Amino acid sequence: STKSVKFQDMFFEVDRRCTVFAGFPRMLQEEKLLGLVLRIPDTIDELLYLASQHFGCTCACVVNEDMGEVLDTKLIRDSEKVFVIN
Repeated sequence: STKSVKFQDMFFEVDRRCTVFAGFPRMLQEEKLLGLVLRIPDTIDELLYLASQHFGCTCACVVNEDMGEVLDTKLIRDSEKVFVIN
């Protein structure tokens, strides 16, 4: 059976997502790094935990492409690239 879509259902809030890479931003330009696309979690600690589990390392810090430390996930824009370092 076909699911009927109501007009108001077309305007649901889509979760923000980001692409997480292990390493420094300059490494992305020098190497072909595989990233992890995640729904942006509520806290930095949650993002660090998910990245640590995926990449198999201890991630201690989140930075943006300009090497600015990200202290709150509310500062991460939708579809932004962020980097986890230890």
